[in-house]
Amino acid sequence: QISESKAVDAVRRCLRPGGLYMVLTGNDSEPEAGPSVLSRKQLTAPFIKSFDIEAVMESRFDRTLHYDTLDRPPLAWVGLFRKRLELDASAWSSVHDAWAALLLGLRAPPHHPPSLDKLRDSLVRDANGVQRPVTIAIAGVGGGKGPVAAWVVRLREFLEQLLRDGVFSDGRVARA
Repeated sequence: QISESKAVDAVRRCLRPGGLYMVLTGNDSEPEAGPSVLSRKQLTAPFIKSFDIEAVMESRFDRTLHYDTLDRPPLAWVGLFRKRLELDASAWSSVHDAWAALLLGLRAPPHHPPSLDKLRDSLVRDANGVQRPVTIAIAGVGGGKGPVAAWVVRLREFLEQLLRDGVFSDGRVARA
């Protein structure tokens, strides 16, 4: 039997940032019939570290020959999870390192310069290899001092301003 954390880690490795993963599983609110069941918390907990929870809703399984013997198909959970772009700033010694990690994480074209204006253009044009929307999570910034920490703050402010300005007219946004 594979552990939940190993299964979620395998999904995380397969999806690019912004990618979606849907789970259909039994619901513990109706455990007497049907497939294995989970609580809402059991469903979402393994995904918290690397995914945004887009939706979790109750549903019912489709009718099958077996489920036709029941009054109604068993209750189910449908979960939709979006992979975050996770960056670790602990090894960054310069703003150049930060830009390199961000552009690599976004799967930006090789000619992409380290510029907020060019970043905006590439996000708007979907020129990067990630799917929008995507949450960019940066860990390991430390005490929040120095040029790298200032760059992270500026990046966040920049992305938040793009959201406020409605730059992504197609409704798909890059989340700060």
